[in-house]
Amino acid sequence: MGRNSIIDELIDKVIYNTYDQRIRQFLLKIAVLDSFTAEQALFVTQENKANEFLKKLCRQNAFIKYDEVLEFYKIHNVLLDFIRVKQQGYSELTMLYKRAGDWYVKKEEYISAYEYFYRAGETEYILSLLNSVGTVTNGHAQFYGSFKLFESVSRELLFKYPIAYLQYISLLLLSGNAKAAENGAKRLNELEKYYENAENIYPNLKKYMLAEICIIRIFAVFNDAEKMIECSNKALDLIEGGQSCLIKRNSPFTFGSPHFLYSYFKQPGFLKQTVKTVAAGFPSFALCSDGCGTGCEYVVLAEYALETGDRKSVELNAFKAKYKAKTKEQTGIVICAVFTLIRLYILEGKTSEGLALLRELREDVAKENDAIYNTTLDLCEGYIYGCLGQLSNIPLWLQTGEMSPASFLYQGMAFNYIVYGKAVLLSKNYIELEMLTEIFPQYFSILGNRLGFLHNQILNAAAKFRLYGSAEGCAAMYKALEMGQEDDIILPFAEYSPDIIEMVRHIAGRNTEDKYIKAVYRCCRQYLSNLKKLPGSMVSLSPREKEVLILTSEGLKRHEIAQRLMISDSTVKTHLENIYRKLKVRGKTEAIKKVALLKIV
Repeated sequence: MGRNSIIDELIDKVIYNTYDQRIRQFLLKIAVLDSFTAEQALFVTQENKANEFLKKLCRQNAFIKYDEVLEFYKIHNVLLDFIRVKQQGYSELTMLYKRAGDWYVKKEEYISAYEYFYRAGETEYILSLLNSVGTVTNGHAQFYGSFKLFESVSRELLFKYPIAYLQYISLLLLSGNAKAAENGAKRLNELEKYYENAENIYPNLKKYMLAEICIIRIFAVFNDAEKMIECSNKALDLIEGGQSCLIKRNSPFTFGSPHFLYSYFKQPGFLKQTVKTVAAGFPSFALCSDGCGTGCEYVVLAEYALETGDRKSVELNAFKAKYKAKTKEQTGIVICAVFTLIRLYILEGKTSEGLALLRELREDVAKENDAIYNTTLDLCEGYIYGCLGQLSNIPLWLQTGEMSPASFLYQGMAFNYIVYGKAVLLSKNYIELEMLTEIFPQYFSILGNRLGFLHNQILNAAAKFRLYGSAEGCAAMYKALEMGQEDDIILPFAEYSPDIIEMVRHIAGRNTEDKYIKAVYRCCRQYLSNLKKLPGSMVSLSPREKEVLILTSEGLKRHEIAQRLMISDSTVKTHLENIYRKLKVRGKTEAIKKVALLKIV
């Protein structure tokens, strides 16, 4: 505390008080912003000499800098913290926050605008902006202070701005938190009852609002396919050929999972029926949401065919899904379709074709710069490289189980834990893997993901086989086979073939009349045979590893790379270690020469 006082006194004496009153006032005003352009500074402070003052401050003060690449000014945190203490009780502060909000509205950067209006106490104005159909975009109701704002507002005011309110309710339902979801469902029921009983409202508006409520209710019944279809059809009837303003074409239909069917298969013995239900009923949702979910009926058919070994149907339906989804820019569906194709190609021994598809998909998704789709791609890559036995190619957060860097809804339906389990299996840490398979079911239980439970049981069998021998491993594997047999699921076993083939062979030998177990064994043998044909020299660097290597070749040191990529020094070190291990080299000079030779970068 004393040190901070000394620093404040130094800043006050050496920097702040060296300027005249007008510049000090300018600093007090501009410090409401974290970073800003000269034009923005003029707008917010209303100081006609803003540009002149900023140039002077940059020349004379190392605590204020101009970023020529990004073209904005930034005040160093030490000085910024000092000024913001000075701002306390400043009479113009509320007005400055309003102006900052107005600036971002003018630029159509609404989330930033809402944050400043929240600081200004402009609650109803925020609701009015959120309620405007033209401003509705994914995630706009999630801004600094949003949860406190909505929780503090009366129901009467929220019912006055229903579009704004429904955006908040959807955030609660999608949070992955049981209490928040329960709160969201309760609020949704209240709003629906209000509109059902409302008398002084135009009939068309009433029907439209009830339709939007039905659409948001889909989130409340998520992964219950029949109830979701019921909500969708009811909304379609009410909206009468119109379009939802809340769920649009670019809404995240797959919620961050690279496997669409995985999200809805939750009852053992009902995989085929689930596929029929989804394929027949889900396309209606696209009709009232400007195409959101287009192609899902084909991707679910492709995934089912893949999991159950019907190879002929996989490629046909996956390509149908991909091409149909592209007509409505459904990136989530495209990812699921391509992921299905890659898994098929590895099964068929066409690994190079599969990896070419993966690289192409990464390039396409990178152009969108969407956090959820980037996470979905990480899950795809992690799963695929896990199947290929290439631990170092699995994204780092999925190797370590550090899930915070990821962006997905409903906690990603726990598909991320399948990939994490694959990574730990490849690391040969069988004790850790056994312990994790005791923990993972709690994540799969949230939405009852049957494929998650199946993968977990296979991982558990692999761990037990290595730790305790054939008898315990085979007992656990037999349970996995019983789970798979209920729905004729075959491929997941083959994708673990290097670690489970001995157990499956043993069980097949003792159950010679069991056609299902024989089919699993044949698939495992084929998969393992194709893996053995992979060239030992096949090297694939992740996009981040390529970035690190390029910067290394330019002569940047580790801490400089970390600053450039906005990652930690230790993460750079890990990437370099992975690069050297993949390339089988001893340092950066050899690595740079080898990637040039292999034409990887």
